Amino acid sequence: MGELLDREYQLHLMRRFAEFYPQTPILRREFPDRDNKFNVNVMYLTENGLLKSEWIEPLHGGKQPTTVEITARGLDFLQDDGGLSTILNVMTVRLHDDTIRQLLIAKVNASDAEASAKDQMIAAIKALPAASLTSLAQKAMDAGLENLPAAIGPLRGWLGL
Repeated sequence: MGELLDREYQLHLMRRFAEFYPQTPILRREFPDRDNKFNVNVMYLTENGLLKSEWIEPLHGGKQPTTVEITARGLDFLQDDGGLSTILNVMTVRLHDDTIRQLLIAKVNASDAEASAKDQMIAAIKALPAASLTSLAQKAMDAGLENLPAAIGPLRGWLGL
């Protein structure tokens, strides 16, 4: 089966189906040399949501696609910029001030600082208004990103790489 799945052929099929969008091509006319490789790759692309297809199973055996068309996800896949999916699938993460406060306190508690220094930092964190916590979280994020090269080793370990 693996030898039938062919990335270049899949890309060729996707581009061909994109030429007909939003219409559905007549398969026997536009793809007269359909074979098992065609069927396997169309089914695979369909199962991954890049194509939409309908199939029949004639009495003489073997499933055959009756219609095949490219999906919006398939068109986005063909775009160099990822298409609208890239824009629409942006995730926004919001941390409440209590969550930021808890994260900072946990890091202070886990630090090697002396107990009295930890107590002072925790008291200061608890006293910060929400706007100051946001600013502090941004500064911590910036510092973390600046030191990202030092974290590559542990990051690889956490990811099992």
